[in-house]
Amino acid sequence: MLKGAHSQEALEWLCTASLADMAVNTCKYSLMLNEKAGIEAEITVTRVAEDEFYVVTGAATTQYLLNFIAKKVGNKFAASGLSISDVTGDTAILSLQGPLSQQVLQRISPEAKQLAQLSYGQAADVSLRGIDGQLLNAKYVRHFLRENCYSLTKVE
Repeated sequence: MLKGAHSQEALEWLCTASLADMAVNTCKYSLMLNEKAGIEAEITVTRVAEDEFYVVTGAATTQYLLNFIAKKVGNKFAASGLSISDVTGDTAILSLQGPLSQQVLQRISPEAKQLAQLSYGQAADVSLRGIDGQLLNAKYVRHFLRENCYSLTKVE
């Protein structure tokens, strides 16, 4: 999680995707690069507030990526109040993929019918079977983040 007035600038310094056009509750796929343009990670970035971004990568690279982000932008943006935090241990991601993902999602919850219509790159706050979270349409992937993830992203 990156939060602060310069969180977008910090992420754009590392990512291949432009985040300037992202509205709140949208997501983008991007690559995170090092100073030699080598790929450090594939990520999905969700803008959860104007100055707050949730970054998801493969579980095997989470600690590496957190250290990489802190090393590359932590000092550069520290004076601006940039906060970099790891919420991995307090979250869960359920990924539904493939041609039947919308059908499975609709069986989970009646409200999922309209949520399954989210366009690529959109996110929505949801409650599925009493669990509050966020549903993302990340191309062919639909993620449901458990309640403690979303609420923790709001912790100062």
